[in-house]
This record gives sequence, C-alpha cells and structure tokens, in this order.
Amino acid sequence: MVRVTLPTACVVPNVEGRYKRMRALSIAGLCVAIAAFVGTILCIILFVAADISSIQYMSIPMPFIVFGMMIFIFANVKSMQYARVKSVVNTVKTREKVLLIDIFPFEANALELAQALIDTGNLAEFELVAGVLLAKKELHVSEEEAVAMHNERMSGAGSMMGAMMGVPPVYPAAQDDMTPTKTAEPKPRFCTQCGAKLSSTDKFCPSCGTKLDNTL
Repeated sequence: MVRVTLPTACVVPNVEGRYKRMRALSIAGLCVAIAAFVGTILCIILFVAADISSIQYMSIPMPFIVFGMMIFIFANVKSMQYARVKSVVNTVKTREKVLLIDIFPFEANALELAQALIDTGNLAEFELVAGVLLAKKELHVSEEEAVAMHNERMSGAGSMMGAMMGVPPVYPAAQDDMTPTKTAEPKPRFCTQCGAKLSSTDKFCPSCGTKLDNTL
C-alpha cells in the first residue's frame, strides 16, 4: 500500500471556514465554465440559423471555459484536503486520546500533521505523546503508555496492516537499558602442539604436557 503525503499547509486555524470557502469557489468556477460552454453552443446555433460564420467568434468563450475549469480543479483539490483535516479534527475531539495510526492511516507525514493541528489551535487542548498518540493534556498520558497502545494496535490483526503501510512498532529508549546483555562465551583454547582442547585454567596441555601461553 502506497502512503501519501498530505500538505501541512492545508492545516489552517479555521479549517471549517476554509473548507466552505473552497467549496464555494469550486462551484463558482464550475458555473463559469458551464456558462461559457452553454453560451458557445447557443451562439453556434444562432449563427448557423442566421447563416453567419461563427469560427472567428469561437475563441472568445474559450478562455472563460479554461479559466473556470482551472478554478474548479484547484478549489476542488484544496477543499478535499481541508475536508480530510476537518474530519480528523472532528474525530479527535470526540475522544480523549487517539493513536495517529487511527486518524492518519494513509499519510506518511502523520507526525507533522498532528503537530500542525496542535500549533494552529485546532487541537489546542491535546498534546502529542511519544510521537504516536494525541491525548488531552489533563490526562497526563505517559510515553510508556502511549507506546504500549501503539504496539498493541500494531500487534495481532493490526500487524499486517502496519506492515502494509510501513508503520513499525515503537520501543521506548529506556527499554534498551532494561534489556539484559548476554555474557560472551569464552573462546575455546587448543594446544598448539597436539591440538587437544584446553580449559581456561590449564597451564600445561593435559595431552602432551606442553607449557601453554596465556594468550591462547
């Protein structure tokens, strides 16, 4: 599964209002393009009925059609981006804490988007914990709890989804200190004369009696 990047520039303070304005602009652009197209068709019909060549007049409405369609496409794309951000904001506000993987399952820049939502005031009452969880500030969720929630979400049935989207489990830095280190096993020693295996305390070869070097 290919993850996408949602521009952080579309995370604005009043995302609801910006979404409505872009929707209105897209409709206006479409109306301009349709009006110019319909006007062109009507002119052609009238010119044909009057037996007048309309070729020289065809270039007049074309800029309006192109301009209207460009506005429609641009505003429609922006409104879709704002709609995505708006849906995330509304979802998070209905919960006390939510994992980033649950609200940004397809965005590769989920961490930057979550921080932008906080910085722009859309989620001012939330904080980002361990880079994987958005939680209300009064909950005081620890990094260990956030990481545990993320790893639990990614385990079991969620592990396949996480692998498909390239979202690995997260391990806190402190966990490395608690991991017991394995003691390296001593390197086996052999007699340089007869090749007999020696123990770490042997000073003479038990097979041939050769005095052993401590560096063996």
